[in-house]
Amino acid sequence: MIDYNQAREIADAHLLEQFGPRAENPLVIHQIIQHRCGWEFRFQPLAWIESPRHWPRTGALCGAGNLTVDRRDGRIQHHGGGDGGRTKLAWHRDFDSDTGGAPSRPMGRTCGC
Repeated sequence: MIDYNQAREIADAHLLEQFGPRAENPLVIHQIIQHRCGWEFRFQPLAWIESPRHWPRTGALCGAGNLTVDRRDGRIQHHGGGDGGRTKLAWHRDFDSDTGGAPSRPMGRTCGC
């Protein structure tokens, strides 16, 4: 099992590897949701984060915006979006099956990790 600090390092490294440094408009993790099976990192470009909170917001990544880091082994998964990623519900079911946990709905909460 990994802890939050390891998960954050994995998420940061993955974003850098997938999208590069993007010096002009870097990707920023703007919300972290802790799940029983790991952490969900929601990200967007800095221009989107800093744009006014009304439409149209500028610079968003379409079909992206979140990835999860599995608590068991640090595996990264993308959920939904244009990549045909696995659903969070499937992630929770796999975790419950592997760990013997009681199946339940994914109840994420924003975390101040």
